[in-house]
Amino acid sequence: MGGGGEKQTSTQKSEPWSGVQPYLTDLLQRGQSTTNNPFSFYNGDTVAGFSPEQEMGFNLGTQRALSGSPTLNAANRNITSTLNGDYLNPSSNPYLKGTVDQALGDVQTRVNSQFNNNNFGSSAHQETLARDLGNQANSLYGQNYTNERNNQLNAAGQAGGLAGADYMDANYLQGIGAQRQDLANQYLGNSSNIYNQAAQFPYDQLQRYQSVVGSGSGQGGTSTSTQPNQNQSNGFADALGLGLSAASLFKFSDVRLKSNIERIGTHPLGIGVYDYDKFGKRERGVMAQEVEKVLPEAVSTHESGFKMVDYSMLK
Repeated sequence: MGGGGEKQTSTQKSEPWSGVQPYLTDLLQRGQSTTNNPFSFYNGDTVAGFSPEQEMGFNLGTQRALSGSPTLNAANRNITSTLNGDYLNPSSNPYLKGTVDQALGDVQTRVNSQFNNNNFGSSAHQETLARDLGNQANSLYGQNYTNERNNQLNAAGQAGGLAGADYMDANYLQGIGAQRQDLANQYLGNSSNIYNQAAQFPYDQLQRYQSVVGSGSGQGGTSTSTQPNQNQSNGFADALGLGLSAASLFKFSDVRLKSNIERIGTHPLGIGVYDYDKFGKRERGVMAQEVEKVLPEAVSTHESGFKMVDYSMLK
């Protein structure tokens, strides 16, 4: 199925255009110089600090939070006194005591005027005076008790809100602290980023240097390849009628492209030789899938996904 002959070796030399060679050398020198530059970074502030107005507001807020609200403190004292029933006792409520004394005096005067004759000081006089004084006192004290109980109930309803308000200053102080903490975190984050950049810098420079050197490493040099002797015949290709030039090219030989396949012989490699229809023509050859199993270097896959065979390697 094949003929004899020797393979020929050819050496190809590829070099860039002589006019560009000095610039490539200069590029590599510049790249080396650039990547040898030391790391430098902005050494100034990276975060704007608080303005004077903000600092003043922080100080005022801190002082207010530490000293508390005078209005809230007074309200707390008043609510606490009301809840404790301090205003139910006439001795602790001078206004109530004065009102009662005045009202009882008016009652006594009115009753005494009724008994300003010979009955003054009589049992009837004393009974009427005691009864009217008691009724007046009970009315005033009872009304005060009712009012203060209502005040107690109202105070109880407000106690929760006032108790919660006690934490307003603490919460505000915490808010100021959170803003200061956020600013400190920004400083720490920037310091960390600068440190990480400095640590990573030598590796980045090494990669840049490798990129610059790699851009010129593919230029020039020599390559050696072994190709079939153009004067050597390929018996198997000749038998297929491909000729020398055709036999040195890859041919579509995927079984999926063929139909009406008929085996007519066996190649020295042990694979079949077939007649088949391909692209509307009757041809003779091998199956790429079979060749791939015994001589994979003779098979390549086209970008379309179909396999091709280099018949020049099938001696």
